[in-house]
Amino acid sequence: MPIETLAIISGFCYSVSAVLTRLGMDKSTSQTGSFVVATTYLVITTLALPLDNKPLLDLSFNDVFFLAAGISSPALSLLFLYRSIHFIGVAPTTAIVNTNALFGSFLAFFILQERPSDLFWIGLVIVLFGIFLISEGLDKMKGRYQYLLLPLLSAVCFGLSHTFRKLGFENSDSSFLTGAFLQGLSACIVMPLILKVGDRKKTKTYVFNLESLKFFIPAGVAVVFGQFLILHVIKYGQVSLVSSILATNPLFSLILTHIFLQKKEKLTLKIILGVITIVSGVVILTLSK
Repeated sequence: MPIETLAIISGFCYSVSAVLTRLGMDKSTSQTGSFVVATTYLVITTLALPLDNKPLLDLSFNDVFFLAAGISSPALSLLFLYRSIHFIGVAPTTAIVNTNALFGSFLAFFILQERPSDLFWIGLVIVLFGIFLISEGLDKMKGRYQYLLLPLLSAVCFGLSHTFRKLGFENSDSSFLTGAFLQGLSACIVMPLILKVGDRKKTKTYVFNLESLKFFIPAGVAVVFGQFLILHVIKYGQVSLVSSILATNPLFSLILTHIFLQKKEKLTLKIILGVITIVSGVVILTLSK
């Protein structure tokens, strides 16, 4: 299956995870969602380790980058993502978070020395303009611009994690399963510490109940599938291209939001135009390979 197709499927998995997490927040908190998703990720990747031909203790220096990637994403990226969803909703959050295509490309440019074609950068600008249109077309964003920092921070973490994963695979025999496990391990270690430090209001951070877990756990499963696809794509493709194709998330998020959260978020003309713009940009990005 083409790498571009796998990247799009991965974006769909993250969109499903975002919607499921939003549904779970009705009876819980965004911090709980972050913790449950990260824990589900670690459990599944741990259970999958016996399928790996490489012994777990046979680690190399490159595997340190997977630990760093786990701290960046899923730990920090999902934490900022779910907090943003709590404040401004799924559709605007996923639209803004997908500026990680910009951060990922620039990080790949400076750190990995990737040099995409001129057509690639044109497509990237079109994708980002589409994201801007979507953000402008959402009424829920009005009066809440102070929360824009949350999805932007999530975008930076997503983009940085792609670069860490690429560094983990370069000039090494690192496997997908080991990399995925190490990401989940570091994420579960640091996330409780981050939540503890960040909870300045001393509110009830964790709220566990069956009503929310039935959404949070499947959201974690969706993240696992998305991560496995990302690892595969990053190992065999350029980070700049992968980051940009993942910007199709708003397309899936808007469709899923309209189906499952239509009472909370409505589609507008600007949103529709933004989706068309993003799809056009992704086509250009794919042709620029």
